[in-house]
Amino acid sequence: MTPADRGLRRILVALDASRASLEALEAGAAIASRSGAELEALFVEDIDLLRAAGLPCGLQISMPSGTARPLDRRSMESELRAVAARAREAVESAARASGIASSFRVARGRVAVEVLGAARNADLLVLGRVSRRIGSGPGATARAAARESSTPVLVMGREAEIEPPLLVAYDGSPEADRALDLAARLSGDAAGGLVLLLVAGREEDARGLAERARQRLALPTPPRSRWIGGGWEGLVAAARGARSPLVLSGRSPALPEILIEGLLDELEAAVLVVR
Repeated sequence: MTPADRGLRRILVALDASRASLEALEAGAAIASRSGAELEALFVEDIDLLRAAGLPCGLQISMPSGTARPLDRRSMESELRAVAARAREAVESAARASGIASSFRVARGRVAVEVLGAARNADLLVLGRVSRRIGSGPGATARAAARESSTPVLVMGREAEIEPPLLVAYDGSPEADRALDLAARLSGDAAGGLVLLLVAGREEDARGLAERARQRLALPTPPRSRWIGGGWEGLVAAARGARSPLVLSGRSPALPEILIEGLLDELEAAVLVVR
């Protein structure tokens, strides 16, 4: 039984020093409150960053002044502890405000490895859209999670809230069924909280998919839907510019996995990948 099948009991949020991760915390706390789940927060002391701090040529640039000063491991460890303490306070504050149970843990290692390892024991992983690259695309951890995590992973967009309607890419496959199930739970109102993006080669087949979804969700009428054709191009076009979160299967036969990273680059909204 997958996390999408059994419901949400543990929601993991990966935190760092960025505003994006605090937005992920806000979203994770809201979902935990609605679903009755426990919120788990993880802060990773980046071992690669610590190793770089030990190099004799290391420099730390203070923003916004641009002042450079020598970077050493001891000062970096002290800074990471301070950031972790602020992250813990943010988690405790969010938990109190939402009336949910929470926990906070610090790990040391490579960030993506630690986050993916912790996610195996969670039912949903929530990440901010963070990048150290020039531009506004997602960072390496978000990309790795969306590509590799067996746990559903929510990569936040530039909007912190996860509110209905949720867009659901649906092709009728078992993988898409799991994505549909999780989207229905997150929406809280399967009839009005979902919009199906029907991936089908023919309009007649799309109507059949809408009816299949209605039966699966036990609704009197099918959810709102839009036929987008049989390929990934239609999905990209339908989701581009939308503010609503997009839910899709990471293993759908109709949608190549390479599409996921492309969606993370292009979309303003959050993306929820279900496997």
